[in-house]
Amino acid sequence: MLVEHTINDLNEGDISQYNGIIIVGGGGAPEYLWNNRSLLDLLRKFDRQGSIVSAICLAPAVLGQAGVLKDKKATVWNDDQAIEEIRKGGGIFTSSPVVVDGRIITANGPTAAAAFGEKVATAVKSL
Repeated sequence: MLVEHTINDLNEGDISQYNGIIIVGGGGAPEYLWNNRSLLDLLRKFDRQGSIVSAICLAPAVLGQAGVLKDKKATVWNDDQAIEEIRKGGGIFTSSPVVVDGRIITANGPTAAAAFGEKVATAVKSL
């Protein structure tokens, strides 16, 4: 699959055609995703629209930074700084591999990827 849109493209356009967003983390997440203003704005836009907002591995920290985890349960890769970002954003950290709290779906890493994918697919089907 080719990349058809950048984060900036989506921020400037109409996202109503999308049911949600999935942010995939990994070792580069703190450098490239965390504190990325364009990504934070896009996550807020999806959240305001009432869409599914999901992230796996180190990426759920971005959901905290975007402010979309207020009073929501979430998980993240077992990293003190990532857990702190969840909490600073008002999220309730849980160490479960996959957490679904309303439209917010998070997972803690590669071993949870299959279950995470199933939860996201189920959420999309229920729309």
